[in-house]
Amino acid sequence: MDVPCNSTASCPDGTTCCKTKSGDWACCPFPEAVCCDDHEHCCPKGTTCDLQKDTCDGGNGHIPMLVKIPANKKYEGAHSGKL
Repeated sequence: MDVPCNSTASCPDGTTCCKTKSGDWACCPFPEAVCCDDHEHCCPKGTTCDLQKDTCDGGNGHIPMLVKIPANKKYEGAHSGKL
């Protein structure tokens, strides 16, 4: 089941919707992720974005930030696939 971002975009299950610099939606490949203030990267839940080092900082140390992927666009009149 997709995660709805708004009425026109969604992300795959297990991901998080985050805004891009252009104001569109993108998907972070973590559930309940932290969307970084640069609008390009994201981090797992429970971590913080270190934009100076491009890392996600948390209790388990530092991991590299991930780049978001484009969201799925919904089109007017498209079928939801539900019966």
